[in-house]
Amino acid sequence: MYPPPPPPPPPSQFSPNPLNTDKETQSRIFKEEAAKTRNFLLGIAALYFVGNALPVMIQGSNGGNIALSLIVTVIFIGMGILAASQPNIAVIISAVVLGLMAILIILVMVVSMQNLGWTIILPWIIFFIAIFLEVRAFSSAKKAEQAKKLML
Repeated sequence: MYPPPPPPPPPSQFSPNPLNTDKETQSRIFKEEAAKTRNFLLGIAALYFVGNALPVMIQGSNGGNIALSLIVTVIFIGMGILAASQPNIAVIISAVVLGLMAILIILVMVVSMQNLGWTIILPWIIFFIAIFLEVRAFSSAKKAEQAKKLML
């Protein structure tokens, strides 16, 4: 005949907590989502540096353009660092900075009123990619804050 079937697994392995409310799991989720938020914000900083600051430095433009580009890049790096502990605050501040960047792009285009080809399109391409990364960062920050609430 056949051997008897194995005994059933213990109840703790058979019915995991469906809400994942234990502190270790929530701590892990918070760290992962905060890291994703940080990476998205650092991605915006890298995108802005490569798209704006680096070409300005290569072209040898005036110091004001270089300083503005580097300041915005440093702000996004700072928000990426802040995202490790306070992801929502970092995302909100970076959204405000992106809004100010949009206003600045519009003002520069209105003041210059020149047909500069890619010089006009490139800032908008960078801006829309940054908006995509910002939305992803906001989603991760929201998940991180939910995990943080369940840890308490």
